[in-house]
Amino acid sequence: MADGYTAPRIYFGWDALETLEEFRATRVGIVSDEAMRGLGYVARVEGIFAKAGIKARAVGWVNREPQAADVLPLVDELREYAPDLVVALGGGAVMDAAKAAWALYEHPGLGWQTLLTANGLPPFQGRAQFVAVPTTSGSGSEVSKVAVLIDGQTRLKRLAYSQHLVPHAAILDPALTLTMPQALTAHSGFDALTHAVEAMTTRATNEFSRANALYAVELIFGNLRGAIEKNDHTAREKMHYAATLASLAVSNSFAGLAHGMDQVGPLFHLPHGLVCATLLPHTMRFQLETAQDAYARLGSAVGLRMNDARERAEGFLRQVVELQRTVNLPTTLAQCGVGEADFFRAMETLVNATRESRSTQLSARVPDTQETRELFERAYWGN
Repeated sequence: MADGYTAPRIYFGWDALETLEEFRATRVGIVSDEAMRGLGYVARVEGIFAKAGIKARAVGWVNREPQAADVLPLVDELREYAPDLVVALGGGAVMDAAKAAWALYEHPGLGWQTLLTANGLPPFQGRAQFVAVPTTSGSGSEVSKVAVLIDGQTRLKRLAYSQHLVPHAAILDPALTLTMPQALTAHSGFDALTHAVEAMTTRATNEFSRANALYAVELIFGNLRGAIEKNDHTAREKMHYAATLASLAVSNSFAGLAHGMDQVGPLFHLPHGLVCATLLPHTMRFQLETAQDAYARLGSAVGLRMNDARERAEGFLRQVVELQRTVNLPTTLAQCGVGEADFFRAMETLVNATRESRSTQLSARVPDTQETRELFERAYWGN
């Protein structure tokens, strides 16, 4: 049986934001965040559409990882305003919230349980096109089939996963990333790196995903330092493209163990990319035997020349750890500020959620309950 590879139309390059004027619409609803409003980018988007004679206005703001309480007001605004084009301008939280709101706008009778059921979304009704404009270089939501939401009661992540959530178009304008702080740049870069590494090693991997993942890793290792340390414009551009390539890879295969373990982020209010950076070396070490060939290929992509595949795989793991340290990221969850008592009190919740995650179940090596606990302990204390 044939598989499909899903991607939106992608516009990229400096000032690619101006391509918004090519989208035909009568009414545009913009979902963004306070940072983009403060920097003037929301007004700029409104101006681009105004020049084309199209009415556009902001319909809501998303300033944290989205919960239902954040999405439902967006849905109400969309239904009242009735746009035929929705533009999500922001980082992963903005795009995920906007995608969830778009789904509920397209299907007024749709319930949360259906939205959060894997592949449970029916085809959309065509009320509105959806264009994603990422302003960070990491989440890749602009091309993915996923919207990540936080359960307001349990604080655990839930996924809306469907090919119908893929935006109609993604606009990659590196200029929008130039104001990213160094820490956010590092977190986002490791989010993208984790996507690429896991797309290579998941049991759902395929040739098309691996091609994107390999080049994304090459770009990340070649440009993340320059994007952080010097705010080099070329490095920023390459990192922006790398994040989208990595997301195309993982969205068309699946994420792996580090993503399966990231209930740490919402439970302890840590950025997803920071948690990925902390967990990735531990999950890679755990899967080294089963994922050896994939890690060896990734080692070749970053310039390692050992003939022995095992040596090259181990070398790539060392390169990941070295990059983590070079960009001044914490190497343990304790260093991230997670309190010891709180962490171990949440251990059963973390272990059970990890074991139930589809990302864990599709990882190269699936840990049992005791192995999952040990992985969390190593990630907390360091190894």
